[in-house]
Amino acid sequence: MPMKPIKRGYKAWVRADATSGYVFQFEMYVGKQDSEQAEVGLGERVVKSLCKQLEFKQVHVAFDNFFSSQILMMDLKAKEIQGGPKKRGHSVI
Repeated sequence: MPMKPIKRGYKAWVRADATSGYVFQFEMYVGKQDSEQAEVGLGERVVKSLCKQLEFKQVHVAFDNFFSSQILMMDLKAKEIQGGPKKRGHSVI
C-alpha cells in the first residue's frame, strides 16, 4: 500500500464475538507460508482458517471487504455459514 504510513508491522487475525468482544481464535500473520495454496488469496485463506471450527453450525460471520470474494461466499454457504463483508458508514449494498 503506497499511502500506508508504516510499511512494516504485525498482522493479527481474530475471530471474536461481535457483542462481547470475547476472542475465540487468534492467529499472528508471519508472512507467506510455503504450504499455502497458490490459487487461494490471503483473505480467503484467513477466513476459511478462522471459520473451520464453525462449519455446519449455522452461524453468521462478518468481515472486511478485503477478505471477500464470490468463491469464499459460495464455500461458506456450502458449510452452512452465513457471512459477508461488513457495511461501512451509509453505503448501500
